[in-house]
Amino acid sequence: MVYDTNAMILVEIGEPTLRQKHYNEDLNEVYLNTNLNLLVKIKEKSYIQEAAIKHRSSKIYNSKLHPRSFHKEDLVWPIVSNARKHDDKFLANWVGHFCVLEDIDKGAHRLERLSGKPIPNNWNVSYLKFYFNSVLCSNRQICNHDVLFPHSVFFAKKGFG
Repeated sequence: MVYDTNAMILVEIGEPTLRQKHYNEDLNEVYLNTNLNLLVKIKEKSYIQEAAIKHRSSKIYNSKLHPRSFHKEDLVWPIVSNARKHDDKFLANWVGHFCVLEDIDKGAHRLERLSGKPIPNNWNVSYLKFYFNSVLCSNRQICNHDVLFPHSVFFAKKGFG
């Protein structure tokens, strides 16, 4: 060459690669269509696996779930709004005795006071607690639970409470 230097031709310019030599446009279209068909089958398989995993996880979750529901005229305690804050840990977490006036769909309940005055807001079941040691008398007052539940007298005599 000129001035005793060697000239190099880059591979990209001079020599076609093996892939370029054996490229066939018709076969390429066939292979692309085959890959698309396989892709649809792979997607279907992954959707089936995903549905199976969701079903298994929901089955495990629902086996540990104990749903609560209240019926009309059950006595409940609503949670205090600041009960989950840690400022005053000795405050009561639940207040008052309320009666379930109506069971609305999806865990919502309409409450009323024992005097019969309805509360304007609806309450979700997660913010309500069943009041066990109470039975309403005919005049909508809480009856004496010592008469109705004699086991509390037993525990008091034994020093449990």
